[in-house]
Amino acid sequence: MYGLPSAWAAYYEETEPKKRRALLQEALAAEDDGANTLRRELFDERYDFRREPERDEFLLQYLFLPNRYSTRNGLFSGFDKDVGKLLAAFHLDGANTLGEAERGALYWEFRNTAKRYLETCRSERYGKKLMGLVSPTPEEKLAKTAEDIWAMSRGVARAAGREAEMQLFCDALYDELRLFDERCAELYQNMDASRAP
Repeated sequence: MYGLPSAWAAYYEETEPKKRRALLQEALAAEDDGANTLRRELFDERYDFRREPERDEFLLQYLFLPNRYSTRNGLFSGFDKDVGKLLAAFHLDGANTLGEAERGALYWEFRNTAKRYLETCRSERYGKKLMGLVSPTPEEKLAKTAEDIWAMSRGVARAAGREAEMQLFCDALYDELRLFDERCAELYQNMDASRAP
């Protein structure tokens, strides 16, 4: 459904920004399937190399989304407005008008960002409780990982009534989560079934 040209496989596998920059140049030299302009735009929008270390704007959005989902019903929350900004920033507000190669480029960029996010979920600090004093069990950490990915994708899409517009994003995060740990698929599905819209 979301094709990956062989020239781009290494680029989407790599999560370190400076290495990705070099791989981008190599892949752009290959034949253009119609999505190279979008890939370049996504790279430029995603990374701020003026900072040291460089800032990953897409990853920052991913980190922000679970909390945004949990506060969606607050008074004056601005949730719908924030989701609209997210759709624009991630090129999802017009994803249905994009060609197949461009939709694939978005999907793989979202997966790459999810891969980078999930790398942080393996850290010792992820999921700590009681102001960082209590470490979670491996099972609790895995459950939190699945919950965070669900909240930032399906949870946000469902709460905002934007499931069709965010389907590509949700697919990408779910697929990367399944690759992260096969047990997460069941945790995610259970959460999806049990959470009310």
